Amino acid sequence: MDEFLARCGCFGAFSTCDLQAFRATLEGVHTNGHDGAGGVDELSERIAALAAQRQELREANASGEVLEENRRQLSESQWALSQALIERHLPGFASS
Repeated sequence: MDEFLARCGCFGAFSTCDLQAFRATLEGVHTNGHDGAGGVDELSERIAALAAQRQELREANASGEVLEENRRQLSESQWALSQALIERHLPGFASS
């Protein structure tokens, strides 16, 4: 079983299929340059700001379209943050 060490622990694939699927999922994912410490901090701040904005939008009874746009931005930022953290803790893993 392949194991991958990260600062937060050791991760192992349950099977070869899991490892292949994981690599395939990460293949081609771009973090838009947010793979350094500044990128992680920047993305975390963006997520916090979008979450606060979402609360304000809900309180103001914003339209579904406006809430959906906020949700989309929040989702994209969370995805980018997860990829930046993977790159930080498992550098080059997606391309190996």
